[in-house]
Amino acid sequence: MAWGAYVMVAAGAATGLILIAVLPEPWLGGVVLGAAFLAGAVLRLLLPRRHSGGLSVRSRLTDTLTLTVFGLLMVAAGVLLEVDLHPSDLIVDQARPSDSLVGQ
Repeated sequence: MAWGAYVMVAAGAATGLILIAVLPEPWLGGVVLGAAFLAGAVLRLLLPRRHSGGLSVRSRLTDTLTLTVFGLLMVAAGVLLEVDLHPSDLIVDQARPSDSLVGQ
């Protein structure tokens, strides 16, 4: 049984976790972690069972779908960490309508 594909995915996942731990903004680590899962999904889909090593747990379809869903969720979570959901520059002071009539 060849473990090369499993080791590559594990190394990518470990790299993503290290980036999450050491970077001041962890979104990049989340994206790397998700990309490792997506790479695992592609490898599991394309490689025969005897070459996919530890990536072969269940059927090819189940393994591929599971890795794809986890990968997409991790990439989405990483991207959402970068998105500013409450930007302060969009808050506009709304003047009362009676304030504009004071000088008239």
